[in-house]
Amino acid sequence: MAALNPLFARNFVSICKRVLAGDDFPDGPQLWIDALLFYRTSGPANVVRALALMAQAHILVDLPNALFELEKTENIRVNEEQYQAVFDHIIACLNSLDANLVDAESVQDYLISTLAMHFGVVKKARALRIRSLSKAAWVRYERHREFAALQRRDENPSPPAN
Repeated sequence: MAALNPLFARNFVSICKRVLAGDDFPDGPQLWIDALLFYRTSGPANVVRALALMAQAHILVDLPNALFELEKTENIRVNEEQYQAVFDHIIACLNSLDANLVDAESVQDYLISTLAMHFGVVKKARALRIRSLSKAAWVRYERHREFAALQRRDENPSPPAN
């Protein structure tokens, strides 16, 4: 998974550079467009929610693309067990941040309530939402792989049988 970090970060930095350059982003991923629009229009009082929306876009857009790029360019295939272990680590890190909060039960609760369509998510359910996002990102990666395999097959059809 360490090999994934530079690719994952590069996807995020690419998005940020396009925004800072004033790109109107017509071809950008919808989750990023929504997150960046919220960030640019909501003001400083909502920065944490904007960051949570960016985290959602980063997980659901950048992560599957980085997984695919890692396999394509480095021939490194991450299995689902390795992939899920990273989210266990993320949850542990967020739990360690909880002690520093003043206005919320936990960082995860705040993140999850922002990512969810409603508020009032209970603390025990927060890991379920992160797992849900991680599973959705994994499914997007798998679909990307399947599509690429079909494209390669179409570009290099098997010779007809004699």
